[in-house]
Amino acid sequence: MYQPYVLSFDQTGNTKSDMGWITNSFEFMAQYETTRIIFDDVTNILTNLREAWGAALDNVTVQRVPEPVPEPATFALFGAGFLGLFFTRRTERRPKR
Repeated sequence: MYQPYVLSFDQTGNTKSDMGWITNSFEFMAQYETTRIIFDDVTNILTNLREAWGAALDNVTVQRVPEPVPEPATFALFGAGFLGLFFTRRTERRPKR
């Protein structure tokens, strides 16, 4: 599903050598294994005329954020379960008097 983010930019007084660069940072969560990021001019998206040049982009990076590491409480609960199983098995193996 296409979810646009609109960024407006006033180009008054900008030249090719001084384009008035601004830095933006965006985060998004991909819904599938692969996804597409499109940088385009709103005129092109709305009219499909392909007459506008769109925004000038530089230094675009895309990073994959690693999966979160389970918190220590999860490991503690998991370890307590294993210890419980270990002592239960150990008690069953002891010869009864």
